Amino acid sequence: MTSEEGIKEDTCPGSLKEEDEDAVGLFDLPWEDVLFKKVLPLLPLSHLFKFRTVCWTAKELITNFFSQTKSLNLCPVAFRMTANAFHIMTDNNAGLEAIVLRNAKDWLSDDLFIPLIQRSPKLVKVDLTNCMTIRNTCLQALAGSCMNLKELYLRDCRWVCNEGIKALSYNCKNLEKLDITGCWEVNDSALEVIAIYSKKLKYLSVSKIYGLTDQAISTLAKLNKSLVHLNVQGCWRLSDDSIRDLAEYCRTLKVLQVRECRDVTEGSLARLRLQQVKLDIRPPPHLKNLNILHMQNQKLNVQI
Repeated sequence: MTSEEGIKEDTCPGSLKEEDEDAVGLFDLPWEDVLFKKVLPLLPLSHLFKFRTVCWTAKELITNFFSQTKSLNLCPVAFRMTANAFHIMTDNNAGLEAIVLRNAKDWLSDDLFIPLIQRSPKLVKVDLTNCMTIRNTCLQALAGSCMNLKELYLRDCRWVCNEGIKALSYNCKNLEKLDITGCWEVNDSALEVIAIYSKKLKYLSVSKIYGLTDQAISTLAKLNKSLVHLNVQGCWRLSDDSIRDLAEYCRTLKVLQVRECRDVTEGSLARLRLQQVKLDIRPPPHLKNLNILHMQNQKLNVQI
C-alpha cells in the first residue's frame, strides 16, 4: 500500500505528447477545484496509493490531496493499514476536521496518533471505536488541542478511564455526541463532570458501564438541559429512581435505551411514554391505560 517503487517520470497518464498538444490530460484539470473535490474523493484508498506510484506527478497530486482533505475515514482499510501509510496520509495535513479510525489494530499507537491530534486543532469528529492499542494520553491530547470537538466515539475502548473523560469535559465545551459504551473503568465521578461541563451534549451512550449508579444519571438529568438521546443499556445498577429524575428534569429527552437494566420497571417508564419519549422496551400488554398508571405513581410519591 505504501510502495513507491516503479515510479516513472515520463509515463504519467494524462501527460501530453508532442503530437497531442491540443489534448487535455488528467493533470491539466484544475487540481483543487476538480480533482480534489470531484474525482479523488470517489476513489478507494487502495486505488489512491496505487495511483501515486505511477509517476512523480501522480505522487505529487495524491500528496497534495492528502494534505488538503478535511475528512479521513480509514475504517474500510483498518485491518490492512500500516503506520507508514498513515504517515503518508497525515504528515502534511494541518486542517483535518474528522477522522474515523474504527477497528484500527496493531499499527495505531500513541506515538503515531498524538502528533496528528496536536497539529489538527480543527477536529470536530473523532471515531476511535474498538481501537485497543492507544491509551488515555490520546484523550489528554484531544482535550488540550481540539477545543471545538463535537463528536467523540470510544465504544469498547477498555483503556478509557475517568481522568481522560474528565479532561475532555473540562476543555471540550462544544461536545455534542459522546459514546463510551463498554468503557468499564468509567464511573459516577466522570459522568458527573460530564453533566456539569458538557452543557451542549445531545447524545450520550454509557451502555454496559456496570459501575454507574442512580447518582450519576440523576445528576445528568438535573444539570443537562440539551440531552436528546441517552443509552444506558446493561447498566444494571440503575433503578427507577434515576429514570424518574430523567422524566422530571430532562425535558429535551426524546430517546432512552434501558434494555437489560434489571431494576428499571414500567413504574418509571410510564411517565416517559406519556411524554412521547421513545423507549426500547415495549409496555406490558395489560397496561392499556398509561394515564391511570401515571396517576397511581403520583399518589404513591405523595404518600412516601
